[in-house]
Amino acid sequence: SAYRTKAYSYVALSNTISSLASYDSAIYYANKSGDIALKLSIINNKAGVFGDLGDFDKAIEIYSAGLEIAKKENNPRLMGVFYNNIADAYQNIGGNSLKVQQYYKLALENSIKSQNWPSAGLNYANLAHEYALQDEKVEAEVALKNAKSMLTKTAYGTYIFAAINNEISNTYELLKNHHSAIQHALISLRILDSLKMDNNTLRPLQVLANSEFELNGVSKSKSYGLKLLEVAQKMKAKVYIKEAYKVLSAVAKKEGNLALALDYYEKYKSWNDSVFQLDKLNNIKKLEFKSDLLKQDLELKYGLTLKQKENAQLAEDNRNLKSALIAGSLVFVVLFTLGLLLYKSSKNKLALQSELIEKSNVVLKQASEKDVLIQEIHHRVKNNLTMLQSLFFLQAKSTDNEDLRLALAESQTRLLSMAVVHNHLYENEGDGGLEVVAFVQTLLHDISETFVNTKHKPVSFFVTGSDVEIGIKLAIPVGLILNELITNSLKYAFNHVDSGRIDVVVSHTGSMLNIAYSDNGPGLDKEFDLSSAGFGFKILKLLTKQLKANISYSKGSDFSKFELNIPME
Repeated sequence: SAYRTKAYSYVALSNTISSLASYDSAIYYANKSGDIALKLSIINNKAGVFGDLGDFDKAIEIYSAGLEIAKKENNPRLMGVFYNNIADAYQNIGGNSLKVQQYYKLALENSIKSQNWPSAGLNYANLAHEYALQDEKVEAEVALKNAKSMLTKTAYGTYIFAAINNEISNTYELLKNHHSAIQHALISLRILDSLKMDNNTLRPLQVLANSEFELNGVSKSKSYGLKLLEVAQKMKAKVYIKEAYKVLSAVAKKEGNLALALDYYEKYKSWNDSVFQLDKLNNIKKLEFKSDLLKQDLELKYGLTLKQKENAQLAEDNRNLKSALIAGSLVFVVLFTLGLLLYKSSKNKLALQSELIEKSNVVLKQASEKDVLIQEIHHRVKNNLTMLQSLFFLQAKSTDNEDLRLALAESQTRLLSMAVVHNHLYENEGDGGLEVVAFVQTLLHDISETFVNTKHKPVSFFVTGSDVEIGIKLAIPVGLILNELITNSLKYAFNHVDSGRIDVVVSHTGSMLNIAYSDNGPGLDKEFDLSSAGFGFKILKLLTKQLKANISYSKGSDFSKFELNIPME
């Protein structure tokens, strides 16, 4: 209702584009509310805007859409309203009287069916007027008789009672039955005056002035003509100002006042030219309005084209993400299986392996079935990895085997590194990019919280560097590599120092990502060799090969440093 009122205001300000936009919003909310009657009322108002602009074809299109809704609701009262309005629009177009009569008859049929007698009276009167325009006098008289019979079922003093009498008087004027035209115009005028609807009194006043003149009631014709001129000037109704001067010129001529008659006639001609010019201006405004609508339509289509491209890109990102998820899950399965194969555990350990593999298959299945937005996928995957990490934690607590407990803790951190990737992407609304410095800071903090440091020595973390973004395909293996380095530092590097320190420097050169990782531990006892190192370094070898990256190791008096050079394309 608020949007409809806003649309009324725009109509009053002649801001047609904004009024139509407000009507569309009103229709949207009326549809959400389920109030069909309100929705159809707004559709009717919107069609009326096009009718006022003279675009009756568009008005008929919108009225017809409203009619179809009324038909689905099986609401004859509303169907009658739309049939009547469609008939009015066709009548304004002109040239198709059979179609006009057809729709008035359908309106009449539905008004009678719903026992809406006032509407039936107006339908009969409209039909009579159309018959009169086509000089079908017998049919017009029959329709007029029926219209007058409906007046007995319509409350006197109401606007619709006045409207029916007004339409009857118009028809009698066409049929040159001026006595009856005057009778019904007077009734209409009396009611409209009492309702203070000055703008609606213009047509009855014109009928009275013209009909009295035709019956030689010159004095009354002059009185009504002057009243018509007064109200028309007040309402700034140019067409009726012109008609008032026309009848007053004829009256003055009949009275023998030729000078006044000439004066009135010249004013009539002047206003007639003004109305002609107004029609031209209105036609220009209609063309401008149609141009604006066409521009809006083109902009909308262009926007839809851009949206389709964005959706296509989103679908491609989705497919890439699924591939990354499957690859990440496969890496997890391989790592987990390798970890368990290092130990010959009991039936409980085998049962845990089976359960975790089953859960991994669930993750794979879910990943292949999900075709939703990237943010939701990241969120769900992160939750699944966190759940698996919790299972590792519980299993580690339930075993007395210290080696197995340590292996499970390492597997926890590997899962954690993948979960951190997805959590970062989720918190960044799934835009496909992950800022490396922030990612490394989170990874250091979370792994240090998860990893069991038996000596509880303090460890400080310092992460610096330029802002570099990487995608999920790169983020997961980079996270796993850093996990192995961080885990190795926490396990071995700080046994003989008072306080530990880990430094990570991130940079990029062209399309190469550079990560320098160092700690203040004593470093490796022998020359660095990935192929001859333990299980963690075997993972490093696997991942650096996957990334086509280079890794190097250097050692100083108070630091141990790994440098990674990773292609970003």
